Amino acid sequence: MAQRYTFQKVCGIIGFHPAPHGVRNLSPRPVRHSARAANRIAAAVALTRFVQAQLYGISAHDPMTLAAASLALAAVACAAGYIPAVCASRIDAMQALRYE
Repeated sequence: MAQRYTFQKVCGIIGFHPAPHGVRNLSPRPVRHSARAANRIAAAVALTRFVQAQLYGISAHDPMTLAAASLALAAVACAAGYIPAVCASRIDAMQALRYE
């Protein structure tokens, strides 16, 4: 019984409402997802035009600029994961467990 309650609770949180037995749940999710995708594409086009207006002497579709930005973003993401991991590895596990 507890598992069923937990399942219903999780389904309610994510927005899935199971239909009664024998009835198939046909929700308007594909329509909502299509509308969200269309909105995101429109926002991406508008943002591209805004960024293109802010750049001087560089095209918004310049491959070298896109590659450099991607590499910079990847380097920041790696550093954001590596630095805390190094700090955490310096702590003795037994001391941390005793402290808790």
